[in-house]
Amino acid sequence: MFDLIIASIKNLRRKKLRNYLTILAICISVASFVLISTIGDVGKNAIETELSSLGIDGVSILPEDKETTILSEKQLQEIKEFDGVSSAVPIVMQYTDVKVGAQESQSLIWGIDAGAKQVIALTPIYGRLINQYDIATSANVCVVDESMALEAYRRSNIVGKNILLNIGGSWESFEVVGVVSSGGNILQNIVGNYIPSFLYVPYSSLGLLSGQSNFDRIAIKVQENYDVDSVGREIVATLNQQEGAIGAYKSENISQQKDQLTEVLSIVTTVLSVIAGISLVVAGLGIMTVMMSSVTERTREIGIKKAIGASRRNIMVEFLIETLTISFLGSAIGTAIGLGVAIVGCSMVDVEIIINPQLILTCVVFSVGTGVLFGVYPAQKAASLKPVDALRNE
Repeated sequence: MFDLIIASIKNLRRKKLRNYLTILAICISVASFVLISTIGDVGKNAIETELSSLGIDGVSILPEDKETTILSEKQLQEIKEFDGVSSAVPIVMQYTDVKVGAQESQSLIWGIDAGAKQVIALTPIYGRLINQYDIATSANVCVVDESMALEAYRRSNIVGKNILLNIGGSWESFEVVGVVSSGGNILQNIVGNYIPSFLYVPYSSLGLLSGQSNFDRIAIKVQENYDVDSVGREIVATLNQQEGAIGAYKSENISQQKDQLTEVLSIVTTVLSVIAGISLVVAGLGIMTVMMSSVTERTREIGIKKAIGASRRNIMVEFLIETLTISFLGSAIGTAIGLGVAIVGCSMVDVEIIINPQLILTCVVFSVGTGVLFGVYPAQKAASLKPVDALRNE
């Protein structure tokens, strides 16, 4: 067997360019499959992480039509007392111009309550979050995300700095009391010019300055032993009944939206993986073509080997080893390239790489198996040659 392996490897050196091109075809197919699969896993993980960090990881209650229906302190207190509600915080949002140091940009301002951390993913890095005193006094204080601080001052800690917000048509000065991890950090790294940075202020301050007394939505944290969707539907039904109108309020489940986006990404990844799998089959056909040519070119050599005692099994194993070597080299190099590109790409956009060893192993086994399968016929053809006929070949 060892001699057959050595002979097979030596035979691969005969037509180097042809064999290298065959290995390259397998390499590209495997690299594509590994890259697509890895990107799919990374994307699903990123969607789940980012939607949680961007805002509400629970259920939100909001009016269907803000012109005719409102959310006020009355609805907030009723929701807080609702069975199954762990906490509820009002949210007022405004997209406006912001001046931070010498930088002027647009930001999404979140008017939040002191208990917003219980519902919204806010991770303080420096300073503090909005407290109850800020709400009661409608203080001009704010919490900024890290990306805004880095862009304006090239450092994360800007606690104590003053920034200007354009609220209600006039510029208002707010003191930075805290810096939090950037919500949507991945999205901002990829398309930073289109995804705004986030800034958090007391909802009472934003309402006072903008003249808005109502809330845009109320974010709810549901107790663990309660179903999120059921609680949301019951709250909406109660509020609609009190309003005396059907469809006045609605609920949004961010977790459900995450699942839908993840499912869509899984479908896209599967389709692209199937396409990459088809290219593996095409590469397998290339292996068959190469090995058939090799049989034709080495007919006389096969006749000599059989004449001096080589068995049918020896000839067949020799060709199968050549096929296996080509498939394995292409698969190994393709896997390394696919993972390398994925790792470099993830590091460039600051995304956590997700590597699925089982999926990669399956891809390599499938690739090698496909190559060997398509190499069986040429190997059988070589093994079935009669010594006399083979020796007559010129």
